Amino acid sequence: MTSGTFRTNSMPRLIVAIRGMVGLQDDKGDWHTRQQIEHYFDVVTEVSHECGGIVSSYEHDSAFISFSNSKKALKASLSILDKLMAEEAGKTDVDSEMLDATNKLVPLSVRLGVHYGPLDVQVGEFSGPVLDMTKKMVTRAKPSQIIASQQFMDQVSGEEVEIKQLGSVNDPSGKIDIVEIITPHSRKGVELEAQAAAMQEGGPTASTATQTVLMFQGAQIIVGDSQPIVVMGRDVNNDFIVNVETASRQHARVEYENGRFVISDHSTNGTYVQPTGGQPVFLSQQQIPLQNSGVISLGQPITEQALLIQYMCQ
Repeated sequence: MTSGTFRTNSMPRLIVAIRGMVGLQDDKGDWHTRQQIEHYFDVVTEVSHECGGIVSSYEHDSAFISFSNSKKALKASLSILDKLMAEEAGKTDVDSEMLDATNKLVPLSVRLGVHYGPLDVQVGEFSGPVLDMTKKMVTRAKPSQIIASQQFMDQVSGEEVEIKQLGSVNDPSGKIDIVEIITPHSRKGVELEAQAAAMQEGGPTASTATQTVLMFQGAQIIVGDSQPIVVMGRDVNNDFIVNVETASRQHARVEYENGRFVISDHSTNGTYVQPTGGQPVFLSQQQIPLQNSGVISLGQPITEQALLIQYMCQ
């Protein structure tokens, strides 16, 4: 740790990410996008304070919140999701300047990650492995989903919470088991992704593969039951770090869900997917199933000069 930095006792750390700003920006413009995001973060701040949390910082589309104990963090996670999902459904009245012609808020994707452990603090800013791991979990969350570490769930044992095991993610200290906290909104994320897949025409179809091998610059990751999600982009916390100007921080991800493998784009510049022997498919805030083999390019057309991620469904 650097001079002036101290380490706290173990405490829960919550990250709330609000995705979909690219689509909102295209539809409403920069001013409206800023207004709506600020409103959503106001909701996050209000609920966090009500539950005893401290919002330490905001970063682009994410809010970083710390709590004195895990039960408060659990209550805040559930309350924030409830409140923002109500906003997305247009059930809460807000400033009319923020409403579209149908009197509903433009939908955004709410994702939460929560972990437990010691934090490094310097001039009011938090950092350290716990923060990095929480970022990894929130990038793996689907819309309307809360992902938690097993360490966090151990702290709230006795609470009536239903969970679903999601495997583990890598951490400098070893593998961290993660779970989904099941809520009334959990099904919403699955429905949204199914609708997006149904909208795709001419792309790869679902396969019966049991694993997908991803290869990039000599590294290999197998997507399957033990690691159901792989995130790629510029962020150093990603599974594949693709350091090109066209890549977003968390650009795209490949995941295993309900017996099929899909790739989803979460970027500004889009994702290109080309099956072996087929034509490239361009994704912009969309997803398609993967089949057989091919290559993936983040934010730039597939050429010999592009940094390509290879995939093979087996």
